[in-house]
Amino acid sequence: MAFNRAELDLIASAVNVNAANYPNDSKLEQKILYELRTMTAKGGTGTTTLPAATSVARVSGAANT
Repeated sequence: MAFNRAELDLIASAVNVNAANYPNDSKLEQKILYELRTMTAKGGTGTTTLPAATSVARVSGAANT
């Protein structure tokens, strides 16, 4: 999939890449893809649970009014 420079700049900012450091579009695209893979790998390693304070039993009820 080919992106124009404006699209690459937008995607780069979403993955914390400074697009100005990559005047070559293909190099910027490579860096974006690398960062996306890295973010995906990091995001898939842990478990995500909500804190107990967000459960309905703790937030609602007469004790909290």
